[in-house]
Amino acid sequence: MGCFFIPLTWANTQPDINADKNLQQIREQIEQIRNKISRNQKKESKLETGLRTLALSLARSTQVLRDIERRVYQQQRQLDELQQTRGRQSQRLDELNADLAKVIKAAYGLGRQGRLRLLLSSEDPAVLARNQIYFNYVADSQAALIKEIEQGMEALYSTESHIVAGKESLQELKRNKLAKRNDLQQQRARRQQLLQVLRKDLGQQENILERLLANERQLQALVDELQSLSLEEMELREQGSFRDMKGQLSRPLRGELLQHFGRQRQGSGLAAKGVVIQADAGSAVHAIFNGRVVFADWLRGFGMLIIIDHGSEFMSLYGQNQSLYKEVGEWVMSGEEIAGVGDGGVSAQQGLYFELREKGRPVNPQGWWVTD
Repeated sequence: MGCFFIPLTWANTQPDINADKNLQQIREQIEQIRNKISRNQKKESKLETGLRTLALSLARSTQVLRDIERRVYQQQRQLDELQQTRGRQSQRLDELNADLAKVIKAAYGLGRQGRLRLLLSSEDPAVLARNQIYFNYVADSQAALIKEIEQGMEALYSTESHIVAGKESLQELKRNKLAKRNDLQQQRARRQQLLQVLRKDLGQQENILERLLANERQLQALVDELQSLSLEEMELREQGSFRDMKGQLSRPLRGELLQHFGRQRQGSGLAAKGVVIQADAGSAVHAIFNGRVVFADWLRGFGMLIIIDHGSEFMSLYGQNQSLYKEVGEWVMSGEEIAGVGDGGVSAQQGLYFELREKGRPVNPQGWWVTD
């Protein structure tokens, strides 16, 4: 998922399409930012570069696995529906065959009496007419039932063919799923080896402080650049602006706070500019409010990071993910799933790293969440 940035615009019913007029100008600004980040990334150590490469590969593989699992689920549902259809078709054929047996029995009885004798057995025209109608009814019923049975058998055969094809497709998907899981396990094993070396390298106090400061400067520079790209500011739709939602927002996920805003970060003496919410790897991360994705990529110190611009000069940042489910430019709704939590990376804290920014500066998100 490539690094990319765009401005936030809102309209009464949908994103303002007039913003596309400035697309060339925006692209030029974006390219400048990307060049800056590229130059910064070159300063990374070989360990960090390897970690970044693995993180991006893991994110892509996780997304592929997620897509395969969704397709497996959909294929299984289709198979279930086909098997239910087959059951209904088989039951209908049984009913038709039973009806046909009755008609054949009636026709056999008429045949024994002889159609001509039955028609001439009465001189009453009304009786003759009724006998003729009965003969025609039996013959027509038999023909109609035979035709419907033939059609039913063709439909059942078609359903059976679809079931066979569906089962083959499902088995192929499951094989792909298993292969991708094995690939992910190997990638995670390589990543763990790399993390152990990197954690050892970061073990010294001065290295921790220096690295944290560098990471914070890089994130601040990124947010400042994104803030400057908010070319147009418009009020949100009927839901109201982000500023009006203070104390009413839901957390991005449920979990214990492992790191509190403003408190000293372990082993560094630096005040935390965000919070860490404990969560298992793969846990769903949700957008705290409507907005537009303006960043979705790996960033040193924050892992797979996604940033949403909510308007009113507010942004929310979600870091330490193993995979991102949204791309830059996508509009998201409050509560929508946007990422899956990672395994903590270099950090010893297992969970989601979350920041809330106003005018580019970090603010305590706990005052914005609904009180439990």
